Amino acid sequence: MIPHLKEKRIIDSDLLIHLFDQFNQGILIVDLEGRIVSANAMFANLTGYSLSELIGLPFHELQIHKEQIVDCRMPGEKKTKWQGEVQMDRKNGEQRTLWLEIFPVRKNGRVTQFVYLYAQPQTMAYQDSLTRLPNRRCIHDYLNTALATAHDQRQIFAVLYVDLDRFKMVNDTLGHASGDQLLKEAAQRLKSCLRERDMVSRMGGDEFLVLLLDIKGQQEAEEVAKRILASLTNPFFLQDQEVYITASIGISLYPYDGDDRETLITGADAAMYRAKRQGRNLYEWSKPELQAGSFERLILENSLRKAIDQEQLLLHYQPQLDLKSNQILSMEALLRWQHPDLGLIPPGEFIPLAEETGLIQSIGEWVIYSACTQNKAWQNQGLPPVRVAINLSATHLLQKNLPEVVAKILQTTELEPQWLELEITESAIMQDKQTAIQVLDQLKQMGVHLSIDDFGTGYSSLSYLKELPINTLKIDQSFMRDIQENENSRAVTYAIISLAHHLDLSVVAEGVETEQQLDQMREKNCDAIQGFWLSRPVPPEQAEQWMTYTLERGCLE
Repeated sequence: MIPHLKEKRIIDSDLLIHLFDQFNQGILIVDLEGRIVSANAMFANLTGYSLSELIGLPFHELQIHKEQIVDCRMPGEKKTKWQGEVQMDRKNGEQRTLWLEIFPVRKNGRVTQFVYLYAQPQTMAYQDSLTRLPNRRCIHDYLNTALATAHDQRQIFAVLYVDLDRFKMVNDTLGHASGDQLLKEAAQRLKSCLRERDMVSRMGGDEFLVLLLDIKGQQEAEEVAKRILASLTNPFFLQDQEVYITASIGISLYPYDGDDRETLITGADAAMYRAKRQGRNLYEWSKPELQAGSFERLILENSLRKAIDQEQLLLHYQPQLDLKSNQILSMEALLRWQHPDLGLIPPGEFIPLAEETGLIQSIGEWVIYSACTQNKAWQNQGLPPVRVAINLSATHLLQKNLPEVVAKILQTTELEPQWLELEITESAIMQDKQTAIQVLDQLKQMGVHLSIDDFGTGYSSLSYLKELPINTLKIDQSFMRDIQENENSRAVTYAIISLAHHLDLSVVAEGVETEQQLDQMREKNCDAIQGFWLSRPVPPEQAEQWMTYTLERGCLE
């Protein structure tokens, strides 16, 4: 990178070129008329012209194939640095790709010359090799320039931190080649949402940074964020499959959310993570007063990485009641985290963090192993055999070796497959229906019981439901909350029960908390219920008491 050129001191062009001869990059100095004032030896080597041929040559005769290059003959008061990839014709007609950066040189606040800095892309440390976007180093330098310009000219600009949601799932299920293809296409969609003077760069992985220069205010930044989210809603075609992704975006605004590079980027990054925690496919604004929470999140993430080894994770169990036999049908295993300092942390606070960091994979396998071990221990005590139900995340469901993982755990714990139930959500299935069906088919053939959890809140399409090798539908508890007052909730609940029975599926109503709700489910021939009316999630010892009671009485009274 060349040194910053100060307004108050203009270096003699020949002296400057002599200095630039020490750089392994091509350098031009062009005047306001568009003529080359000076050039260094490296630029002459890149173009095939001699230095004497270059001096005085109109710049446009070099045949630079890039319409968006700053027109150096235009008034330069508002010009800032420009950079991008260009095609140049050498003297012998050979065309080559170069990376170009343009710097206006000012004297007394007015542009007097332009410095053109060329490098071959493979030797340029400012470009991401996969997406061909500017990289982290480039955007950092560009942001420094934007800060100086915005300060001098009292401009507002925005920094958008964009992270693709569930990108790891694409790599894990379709392979890294498909992941790379998605990143390249996503990069182009991001670029299409911006103006010519804006910049998008790849920060690494599936993260991008967008810089919106000289905007009017918050509304303009929000409009761009909405365009970006909308641009990603169309499917990506990877290996002849439709793949849908979304993005989470954090926005910080100069000078309101910070006046230095790190503060603006950190604020946008923290806002992006809030968007993820609130459901993804959203944008959030930087809130400097909440950035202390970013440190707390880092501490929580580090603690979560140690939670399994330090035996801080535990399972509580909530029973399901068979309404025909009045016996315990299944025990759903629900994850809890007993933090040594923060106490019992509910899953809603750490499961999203586990998904973002990739820890959900190892945590999920621990849950399956622990629940199967516990169930086998209950059976060895002579308790009535019941299924143990486990929720699978989309990451697990779309992992093609999931059946092998489950089979190994069942073999290790010596639990028969029919006593394991795996619950998946509609939304997880629809992320990649073809892979999901393949995985579920293999699990079903093993003898594992399969359920659709939270049914009625997602896609609820008959066209896909009849294709799935499942045993049970679990009606989402949101319908049960107001089933007595809300006619629509009753209608949907009764329709789901009827639909399931016509498809030879059993039905479990979640969230049953009152005697009246229980009676309604019995009246409509619902197969089983789960909820606080029966029991809250309890530790293994209390779950054991439920099964002991059933063994002694034969059924629940």
